[in-house]
Amino acid sequence: MNEPKASMAVLAKTRAMYGRRIRRDDYREMLHKKSVSEVAGYLKYDTQYRKTLAPVQETLIHRGQLEDLLRRDLHERYIRLSRFSISDSLMYKFPFLKYEIDIVLMALRYFDAHEMGHFMANVPGFLIGKVGFDMLALAQAKTGRDLLLQLDHTRYRKLIEPHYDPVTDKFRRSSCEAALYNDYYDQVFAYVDSHFTGNTAGELRKIFQQEVAVSNTAVIYRMKRYFNGEGEEIRRRLICRHDPRSAKELESLIRAKDAEALIEMLRKGRNISTSVGAGPEDYLDIEHIERLFRLRLSRRTVRMSRSPVVVFVAYMALATIEMENLINIIEGIRYGVPESEIESILVM
Repeated sequence: MNEPKASMAVLAKTRAMYGRRIRRDDYREMLHKKSVSEVAGYLKYDTQYRKTLAPVQETLIHRGQLEDLLRRDLHERYIRLSRFSISDSLMYKFPFLKYEIDIVLMALRYFDAHEMGHFMANVPGFLIGKVGFDMLALAQAKTGRDLLLQLDHTRYRKLIEPHYDPVTDKFRRSSCEAALYNDYYDQVFAYVDSHFTGNTAGELRKIFQQEVAVSNTAVIYRMKRYFNGEGEEIRRRLICRHDPRSAKELESLIRAKDAEALIEMLRKGRNISTSVGAGPEDYLDIEHIERLFRLRLSRRTVRMSRSPVVVFVAYMALATIEMENLINIIEGIRYGVPESEIESILVM
């Protein structure tokens, strides 16, 4: 199924929102600010965030409040675009599934740290009552069984339960994360294959395949650099079924001797990052590659694609990167990080 003509209005709406994005000069202006209040004031009076921040007295806002408002703004943009479409395409619902996965993983993290009392304080408040499970009840979980029970009516229980050890009352969180995201991408690709054809199907598959490839590369790098990970220990953390690289190519990355050897292989080989112009300096931080890749590919897609749903997917990736950049600026200024160090982690 390709989009009906009426849904082309989504294309115009999305590109108009893209035109109001935060630009490089805006980021640099904010980097010069001396306080969170000054950043809030700039966002309120000089950017597209003026409506979101209109009720806020910027001189009184603190870091957590401002970050929560930015997350709320991203969610509201998603809602506006998905409602603007007359199509009931599930593609417009997939970003929300990622919200749910993030919340489940957050709950697992706090549970295993015996800090469930902090869970609700860190969940975006605007999502309460909107996800497919009761977050307030989830926060009351005393045991892993309690947590699983609160997810009983969702697909998430069957995905994470195999990775729960009732003896230790612990979850293998890395395995849970891999299971959740493998299932997420299974849903995405099954929907693309059954509902889209032609260029739209091809563009969607490319976006999601390359998203998986870059994510897998980042996982391999983290395991090599921080945990001396090898073989099966790495494989079980990957999104295995949808990486566009051959099994041989992916296996060669997994078998790299260490993080430095992996970086050298990426520099020399045909890898996903070179297709969007990542230079040698970008390999100094593999984590940065993931976001840089998303930015460059998504910008090109928003400008060039003729498919409303493809442009929607690409725009949401760009809006997420923008939010992450702003949060990095806010936190950097709040904790006195030098301006040059904050700028070095921004994706522009």
